[in-house]
Amino acid sequence: MSHAEPVKVEVGLADRAYDILIGSGLLARSGEEIARRLPGTRAAIV
Repeated sequence: MSHAEPVKVEVGLADRAYDILIGSGLLARSGEEIARRLPGTRAAIV
């Protein structure tokens, strides 16, 4: 099943910013999405 590219919303804080991804099926394919965006990096989902 093909999924549309997720919507990215940047949340800016005083000293840093975070990208929030919004889309269908993201949790199910979170490993794939993280690996694509941060190759060679370890990550945790909160």
